[in-house]
Amino acid sequence: MVSKKALLDVLESIAPKHLAMDWDNCGLLIDAKEGYERLLICVDITADVLDEAIEKKCDLIISHHPLIFDPIKSIDKNSIVFKAIQSGISVYAAHTNMDVVAGGVNDTLAKMCGITNCQPLDSENDNGFGCVGTLAQKITVSEVVQNIEDALKVEGIRVTGALDRPVEVVAVACGAGGDSVNAAKSAGVDVLLTGEAKHHEHLLATSLDLVLLEAGHYNTEKHFVKLMAERLQATTDELKYNLQVKISEREKPPYVTI
Repeated sequence: MVSKKALLDVLESIAPKHLAMDWDNCGLLIDAKEGYERLLICVDITADVLDEAIEKKCDLIISHHPLIFDPIKSIDKNSIVFKAIQSGISVYAAHTNMDVVAGGVNDTLAKMCGITNCQPLDSENDNGFGCVGTLAQKITVSEVVQNIEDALKVEGIRVTGALDRPVEVVAVACGAGGDSVNAAKSAGVDVLLTGEAKHHEHLLATSLDLVLLEAGHYNTEKHFVKLMAERLQATTDELKYNLQVKISEREKPPYVTI
């Protein structure tokens, strides 16, 4: 068993909470145990994921998206929060801090898509965040899209911009990163890859002559699970902590594409 303090110190070393956006809610959200033996990693804590954690006798669930985000005004007995507390399962979230940390979700997404020499994307203009890098060689938007589909194992990416346009500099802002359009333009980017963008952000990209690729929120962050599990297991093994780190087998996207 690993003490609560020891594991929280490890998680802080992997994704420091001070890196999270001001609006985010990272860290220990449900504190139900003083020590942990079995952990479950997921992107979202759904009813299925919680049932899985209970069946596998996990002490802690580490999710990417916070289970508790907006202020809670009441807790229903059928809610996931109530059931987690009742089951004695702690909950921890590593969200935007894991996105922006060096080697985190954004950097890993860029690497998966063949983008190298990544540097942080300046966020002063619009509170966006992400990273910007270059491709090995100049290719068209259409070829970039194909590479991303192959890397993320998805079919269908929403594209704003000309498919035959040559591309070399690409920015990545995982999840709902459409608010990084201005920052990407200021950084001299040809293409911004994100998971989710609003209608007006697509219009803004068009007005700025920036190609915007929308690949799906879940699709651009699902690698968080493997990334966190590997880092957590490696660090705790090195410290000789007795900890089992499991990846959720029941998690799936909240939607299907038809």
